[in-house]
Amino acid sequence: MSGTISDEAHFRLKAAQKDLVKHCGGGDRAGRLANYSGSQMGRFADTRVAPDLMPLHVALILEAECGVPYVTAAMAEINGHRLTAPAPEAVTGESVERDVFGCNTEMMRQAAVLAMAVADGLADGKLTPAELDKIARQTAPFRELMAKLDMALAKGRASGGQVVNFGGGAA
Repeated sequence: MSGTISDEAHFRLKAAQKDLVKHCGGGDRAGRLANYSGSQMGRFADTRVAPDLMPLHVALILEAECGVPYVTAAMAEINGHRLTAPAPEAVTGESVERDVFGCNTEMMRQAAVLAMAVADGLADGKLTPAELDKIARQTAPFRELMAKLDMALAKGRASGGQVVNFGGGAA
């Protein structure tokens, strides 16, 4: 690996940064939000001359502010992926415990669906392409739930990871 990105990828990221800074109200406002100077934000947004790419934490701060994943989507596209909107049953933010409990409950339900798909497929001792596809479709919810669980756990660690008596057990 060369340690650099292609010119095409670089220009795609620069365009995303420009859109992000503009959507956040321009260089001065974006700079205040991310604790950078307005002139540095201008360099991040300059698609013609300045080669500066913003650090990930800056992109995350600004994307959270404006609610549009300009840079994150560009990074996904560069790597052959695309973003999708979060499912409505995403982490609720109500409490870390409820989020973890909800993820765990849904994972158990999805495990049953997956186990049934595998059992149905293996009933005759062989897996057809259609059965393999059906099983593969049942694994996607696990990846989504793991991402939600990771987010709930990160939220818990960020809040100090307080021990909470949830559901009546001993803390």
